[in-house]
Amino acid sequence: MLKLIKYEFIKKSKLLLILLVTAIIANIGIGLAFKEEGIALFLSLSSIALVILYLYELIRTYSDDLNKKTGYMLFMTPNSGYKIIGSKLIFIITEGLILFLSYFIFLFLNLVVIALRTTGDFSLIMKGISEIINGFNSVVIMQFGMNLGDILLIVIMLLISVIVFALIVYSAMTIRKSIFSNTKFGGLISFIIFIALNFIYGKLMNFIGEAFQFDVLTKQINDMTITYPSSSMFRIFGVIIVFNIIVSAVLMLTSGYLIEKKINL
Repeated sequence: MLKLIKYEFIKKSKLLLILLVTAIIANIGIGLAFKEEGIALFLSLSSIALVILYLYELIRTYSDDLNKKTGYMLFMTPNSGYKIIGSKLIFIITEGLILFLSYFIFLFLNLVVIALRTTGDFSLIMKGISEIINGFNSVVIMQFGMNLGDILLIVIMLLISVIVFALIVYSAMTIRKSIFSNTKFGGLISFIIFIALNFIYGKLMNFIGEAFQFDVLTKQINDMTITYPSSSMFRIFGVIIVFNIIVSAVLMLTSGYLIEKKINL
């Protein structure tokens, strides 16, 4: 699997490098031309572009290998369908972390530039950052009563949610290519399957929510007159995390099986 992941990074290395260089040039150019307003505009537009690019990459990373001749070699290698799906998933999650980490580095550096232009004192900038962090701690931990465990649960849940979304996308394309390979309008068929899988996923999530009384717990959490109930957080997010892990396993096993037995390239 490591070789497959390495192969993905080699394929996308030029794209990532071009994207980085383009972002740096655009950032500097817009900043010099329009100053603080230009930097703010760049950060706003680049965040939207980043989300669109990531979704495009998530789809293209798998669809190119399924639908183009250049991808045939991947399925001819002595790697199981499970390894292929797993390598795609690990790559797209890693790529997403790299992209969004790069954005926050850009964000931080631009804020430093704006602050230097405004104050001219770097020590004031660091003091301001420290105050922001302390303010965040006061609001999240003291006012809401959240702890690091709650925050960790949220991060894990978000990560697993991205994994489920990616697997639903890949499963839709795999089902289309294996069962409806001779059908015209493959992209449309994949999208319909994607919608159907999301509908089923949503219904199952609603069933889990009713079974574990999420509505009661959510009302309790949203009640600002009481301390943020960490036990309720753990119950809700813990159940959601376990549920999404099970869904991820089912989707991965299904897609892997279809690649192994039913795929029609």
